[in-house]
Amino acid sequence: MIFLISTAYGCDAEITGYWYQSPVKAGQSVPITVRVKYSAGFGETCNFLLDVGIVPKVTMLGTYPVEQQFSCCPGNENFGDIYWSLAGGMTGATVEKNFTVIVRAPDKGFCDHCAGMYGNTNPNCEQAPDLYFTGSGWYIVGMTISNGCYYKLKEEGKEPHIYYRAVNEIYVDASKTENQTLQIPTWKCGDGKCEYPESWLVCPQDCLTLNPMLILGIIVSIIIFMLLIYIWVIKK
Repeated sequence: MIFLISTAYGCDAEITGYWYQSPVKAGQSVPITVRVKYSAGFGETCNFLLDVGIVPKVTMLGTYPVEQQFSCCPGNENFGDIYWSLAGGMTGATVEKNFTVIVRAPDKGFCDHCAGMYGNTNPNCEQAPDLYFTGSGWYIVGMTISNGCYYKLKEEGKEPHIYYRAVNEIYVDASKTENQTLQIPTWKCGDGKCEYPESWLVCPQDCLTLNPMLILGIIVSIIIFMLLIYIWVIKK
């Protein structure tokens, strides 16, 4: 699902597309390319952080604190991030470009190194050493754009702000048989094709299209409605 979190600042960013391989092997390095449109207002210098990680669905929907980023805490090797800045100058500036983040697919030993920090109630690595690993299956790719590392900003007394978050699915194969072939399709958001697991909620760029028959039905309904009103007025 992709959704926009609005901002009141002179800085803004949104994810306009993303693509990656699926399926992947547990523990494999996975390049995830994210297309970002970002801007800085007049006289503003804006900082951005793209944070990417792969987590089990239950973690994303249940125990993961939505106001926090994945990464930016000591020892966390499960997620990847890219920092950059943009100066608005005298006229403001808007840029759209691709960023590629390398992350590891979940495997044994993937735990939450940020547990206990700033309201994160997840169990620590001793209590749940495999928190982010649930074996073979569909996982969530989470992509967040914010104004910086949540934990670092908190330590500096600054307010963390999320500009945009996108999530989608990826299949992780935890089997140890390297020659096993999985018949799972690959796809990418933004290629003009609406393929599983894409939907109009997950990837509106590809799936939010108007059906010609639906348009025709709406037009016919409007015409019939107008005729009924006309007949009713004539009879009066």
